Amino acid sequence: MTSRTTLVAVKVCGYINACPFSSILTGVIYAANNGADVINMSLGGAFTKAGNGRFVGLLDKVFNYARSKGVTVVVSAGNSAADLDHDGNTYWTFCNTPSVICVAATGPTSDATGNLQPGTNPDRRTGPWTDVDAPAFYTNFGRSAINVAAPGGNSSFGPPLPLPAGRQTAVWAACSGTMVARTKAGVTVPVACTLPVIGAQGTSMAAPHVAGTAALLVSILGRNPGQIKARIQQSADNVAGNGTTPFYGKGRLNVARAVGAIP
Repeated sequence: MTSRTTLVAVKVCGYINACPFSSILTGVIYAANNGADVINMSLGGAFTKAGNGRFVGLLDKVFNYARSKGVTVVVSAGNSAADLDHDGNTYWTFCNTPSVICVAATGPTSDATGNLQPGTNPDRRTGPWTDVDAPAFYTNFGRSAINVAAPGGNSSFGPPLPLPAGRQTAVWAACSGTMVARTKAGVTVPVACTLPVIGAQGTSMAAPHVAGTAALLVSILGRNPGQIKARIQQSADNVAGNGTTPFYGKGRLNVARAVGAIP
């Protein structure tokens, strides 16, 4: 998404997949105090609002502090397919927190795991991709919370459609233990490794697209979270109509338009 940036990994989660709020908030303050321009938060959860007013106030204070230090905070919307407009007593972290950019996920309505040589391996290619900007089936949504959407993956749709024999040219991001070789027009390409193909999807994958765009915009607009958020929203593609929509907020991220590369 960007270049000439310095990535700072702030550890807030333990090895047993626990991310205490105390560690998360301390991490936000640490990043803000140490010159971070952008914070990406691909983590979160939910708690009941009743009886937790003081904690909500603490969250507001921490994130407003980061904003006051010139930090743009980008958060993932969450993967519970929850309606954030009508969740009543539920507070979603960190989408319900002020001073952040909350990102929902989009993805194609079909995906590819490709059958490039029918009958010889279990790989499948599904499709065609009828809508590459469909709301992901898992993404949280709601006009009151979602600011913008970005690609996060959507691998639950589409019947398997094997490719015709002979169409065997492909680029693989990782090696597969089920693949021994691929051939095309007499050319054999051996696959020597045994690692499985690895992929991931979620609003945690969508948020970094926006965080990277925010980093680009810092070089244009300076450390101004309000202007950066406005530029990202104003330049987004209105894939679901004008205005604010539940699944897209102001639209699907358009990096080129955000940085002024296209009108």
